[in-house]
Amino acid sequence: MDCTLTLLTDGTTPFFQVQNSGPEPLRIRAPALQQVSTTAPDAPAPAGASGTAAPVLASPLEVMLSGATGCSAYDISNRLQERGIHVTAMTVYTQAERATTPPRVFTSVHLHYRITAPQADREAVASVVDMSVHAHCSALGILKHTAQIAYTLDLTV
Repeated sequence: MDCTLTLLTDGTTPFFQVQNSGPEPLRIRAPALQQVSTTAPDAPAPAGASGTAAPVLASPLEVMLSGATGCSAYDISNRLQERGIHVTAMTVYTQAERATTPPRVFTSVHLHYRITAPQADREAVASVVDMSVHAHCSALGILKHTAQIAYTLDLTV
């Protein structure tokens, strides 16, 4: 079964959402990243050269942060699947701060995981998330050289 890892935003905070439409366990095999929007739903679109709405594109550092978020979500999904933990939904909200002077590297990154895993062992899920953030996710491993990495977990069982 394939899932979609979607980059969304509420106008200020980008986040990932994994959608699973069937009864099978949630599994991300090859994440399909889709940038849905980077502006508030009611904000007017900027005008393009031809008078049509110009596409809103992510900056290189937004892409980097999105990659780190997707890396962790992918890692968590696979490791929970390996442990036989049935996950039906996962959303990862990411917030970051950058240095005020060049190079404006990330100085802090906070990931908020919302995971729904009916009948899962809370400690097992928490352990997988912790290991992803602190040891397994390569992209977060790179960011931790300049940023403090923190996370919170909202688990629904």
